[in-house]
Amino acid sequence: MPPGQSPEPVSTVSPGGGTSGMSRNVSLGIVVVVGALVLAVAFYLLPKTHAPAETVRTEPLRVGVVQHTKGLDSVYEGFKQGMTELGYVEGTDITYEYQFSEGDPEKVRDITRAFIAQNVDMLFVMTSSAAKVVVPETKAAARDDIPVVFTNGVTVLSDGTVASYRSSGNNATGLVPDDTAISIKKLEFLKQINPKAKKVGVFISKGTSSNAREATLAALREGGAGLGIEILTYEVPLAVSAEAGAKEVAATIKSGAVDALMTIPDPPITAPPVNKVIADLGIREKIPTMLLNVGDGGLLAYNLDLIASGKQAATMADRIFRGAKPSDIPIEFPRKNILFIDLGVAKKIGVTIPESLIYAADRVVPAEGETQ
Repeated sequence: MPPGQSPEPVSTVSPGGGTSGMSRNVSLGIVVVVGALVLAVAFYLLPKTHAPAETVRTEPLRVGVVQHTKGLDSVYEGFKQGMTELGYVEGTDITYEYQFSEGDPEKVRDITRAFIAQNVDMLFVMTSSAAKVVVPETKAAARDDIPVVFTNGVTVLSDGTVASYRSSGNNATGLVPDDTAISIKKLEFLKQINPKAKKVGVFISKGTSSNAREATLAALREGGAGLGIEILTYEVPLAVSAEAGAKEVAATIKSGAVDALMTIPDPPITAPPVNKVIADLGIREKIPTMLLNVGDGGLLAYNLDLIASGKQAATMADRIFRGAKPSDIPIEFPRKNILFIDLGVAKKIGVTIPESLIYAADRVVPAEGETQ
């Protein structure tokens, strides 16, 4: 080829009139890309039978469950449901070992040590008083590589179990109920039922205290002032039992002293036997009662949804099993609360529940002989 002359252009048509090698390569590339996209879409659309493992495991993940109060068994059920919905098949991908401490911190300690010795993959704890024992036990045993997920962590910040909402600073994470917001909402519900209410009685345990309880009471007084309501506290002695102390206090409350009764998170007081005493007092005085737990005999109950709380904790456990550190997962508030109304109690005390409140309730129990 003479100097300066450009090379002949390469023909894009083969001698037989077909496509050239370049065109065939382009077509093949398109087929490969389309095939890859189809496979990717199929992967995400096909149902998963189990949670994808970050590493290959030959045994199921083992969760040690520390239950401190039977009243929170629904949280445990919600946790298991949540793990199932996330793809963990019980017996194949995950197993649960449930232990009940009967409300005894020393039993919590013994249960935790046994779980540590069994080298469980996670500890699931359902109260702040149990978490207060479990987390330090893992550290004392030099096993803070075992993650702890808790729910109902009312006092975990004030008692030092975790460092902050942003980060626990250790091997724990979980849920802390917003007791202040819940308690103020209870006042609002009571005011809806009786707009003329001026005084609301709150039963609290005598001789016990916590930063969380005092903060809730302070917020309740402030919120009550905005609603024109005075908060009266009644201290329940615990020398014999909380139930006996509650009966003693109930007997001293004169007719007309309060326009409604309610409870705040305070473990000795929120037990079913004590709630029953408060509910009976409300019926005797024909005043509304706002309790913590559904089915304890009060007119109303407002609290976090225990099943939903357990499912929310399951999402945190899943993140940990996939490699996240508990200290990197911020503490969360439960996302769902439930309102319970018993129209049978309303009939006994002679109050009419506003239709708007009935409509807002998650569960309404009809009066005997009526349907809802």
